[in-house]
Amino acid sequence: MQILLNCLSLTSFYLCFALGLALVFGVMRIINFAHGEFFMIGAYATYLCISTLSPQVGGPVAWAIGAIVAAAVTGLLGLVLHRTMVVPLGDKPLAIFISTLALSYVIQTIVVQIFGPVGLSIAPPVRGVVNFGGAILPASRLVVIGAAAVLAAGLWVFLMRSEAGRRIRAVAQNPRGALLQGIRTEKVGRLTLILGSSIAGICGAAMGPISQISPFMGAGALWKAFIIIIVGGIGNIWGAVAAAAIFGVLDTLMSQFGAGRFLALTSAAVMLFVLSVKPSGLFGEKE
Repeated sequence: MQILLNCLSLTSFYLCFALGLALVFGVMRIINFAHGEFFMIGAYATYLCISTLSPQVGGPVAWAIGAIVAAAVTGLLGLVLHRTMVVPLGDKPLAIFISTLALSYVIQTIVVQIFGPVGLSIAPPVRGVVNFGGAILPASRLVVIGAAAVLAAGLWVFLMRSEAGRRIRAVAQNPRGALLQGIRTEKVGRLTLILGSSIAGICGAAMGPISQISPFMGAGALWKAFIIIIVGGIGNIWGAVAAAAIFGVLDTLMSQFGAGRFLALTSAAVMLFVLSVKPSGLFGEKE
């Protein structure tokens, strides 16, 4: 049971982080290399809110406000990114990749100058542990599991039930056909990037209290997210869900049995194996 809970917790983090990246690439066919920094900014925004508001309103309320602020700030950054880089470089995906890579370094430098290079700790919004049939799970990790579940379910409902979601799916499936049907693809791209960036910010708010935050925390998470969306099928959200579960279980079992130092190597090997068997990923479609 303990291993099962650990698998669920790690899968939730992988899913939470990879969702936004998979959504953006699936619709816009661009890689936002600053996605990890948006995750980091969400964590720092939550840190500031909890540090400032916790004495007045309490930890849980301060964290909830922090998560909202994190989503708003990173969503705004997504909007700025779209207008300043994506639109001017719309038909040059390599240039967008390089630009977002440069942006990630700029954001890291700014955060280092403001907060310093040393990591900080966020007080968990919920303290204590929860017992499930003899297995123990910190209550703060339940927040991550809940955040991942809400984000995945909310994104599914949005994409499947809303008019904006249908437009996003249309552009993801056939951008040229969607344009011929009168869908404003630039507007859809803007909404997608804002949504994906906000998801990264919420993920940072959820993960901040259970791990030390630092200006460089996004790099490792971004590497894992890339592997997840490649294995699941680039741009396929449900493939990202499946791949997050696969790596959540695999990484937990390897750590449990003392092979944690081989996690990066194993992840890369799994990715290469999947690409050699099915180049489009487990759930990807050939273009």
